[in-house]
Amino acid sequence: ENTEDCRKHGTMVVGSNSVHAKLHESDIPNIFRFRGEGMTQKEIGDIYGVHRVTIKKILQRRLWKHVEMACC
Repeated sequence: ENTEDCRKHGTMVVGSNSVHAKLHESDIPNIFRFRGEGMTQKEIGDIYGVHRVTIKKILQRRLWKHVEMACC
């Protein structure tokens, strides 16, 4: 209920607004680009200082899904 209220009123902290964020919204398109260029999830994670599973979830659009991506 509280989470829904935050979403409804736009007060939910997401992305780089979180004090714990290691990434910024501008990093997300680069992560997709690096993957498209053949880099592994671990290599990308090492660049940004995050675990490869974090990169995997970004690529699956399970994390940082609020970042709009240019189509194709």
